[in-house]
Amino acid sequence: MQTRSPVLRPRIFASVPSVTAGVSTRHGGVSSPPYDTLNLGRHVGDDPSCVEENRRRFCAALDTDPAWLATAGQVHGSTVRVIDANGVAAACHAGWRGAAARITVDTVSTMENCGAELDELRAHVSPCISLEAFEVGPEVAARFDDAVVHRRDGWDRPHVDLKAVLRGQLEEAGVPVDAIGVSEHSTARETDDFFSHRASGGTTGRMFGAIVLRN
Repeated sequence: MQTRSPVLRPRIFASVPSVTAGVSTRHGGVSSPPYDTLNLGRHVGDDPSCVEENRRRFCAALDTDPAWLATAGQVHGSTVRVIDANGVAAACHAGWRGAAARITVDTVSTMENCGAELDELRAHVSPCISLEAFEVGPEVAARFDDAVVHRRDGWDRPHVDLKAVLRGQLEEAGVPVDAIGVSEHSTARETDDFFSHRASGGTTGRMFGAIVLRN
């Protein structure tokens, strides 16, 4: 990735003036290794003052006030929480557990229940682990359709195409095909630009994906 920007802006929302969305990188912050530099997680052992400054910088890049930042801890499940506000927007984390539990389908359903129209929805699959890096055990592979489980010579175990899983679920939920964006970046392969729990062995920073609705 040829950028040192603290935030990547999904192009799928570019023509929607009421929406500002972004995914943080590891650039532009003040934290020291192994959290260098834009760690946004308070629970990983980083200096709290650095985390707060990093969050301020992240919000500034999205032109929003940190006081309005509503954060949800990363949970590997399928429960959808609702924040009552004007307009309808959602953000969800979908690792293999969330994807297997169809969290994206549940999220779209919840948005519909809150008044969203399917033909007006737009969705973005943020940077995440790539097919080439996402090695899983047979018990995990069995949770997914064969079309997204890949086996190749030289691979000891199957790999899952998580991006294809999530795109497929969004399409199944009714989001228009041309309204779905999928990041080309791999967090596990591009560790100079992104934090990756798997690639780092567990000691690293955390990223944010955020969506802002404007009046």
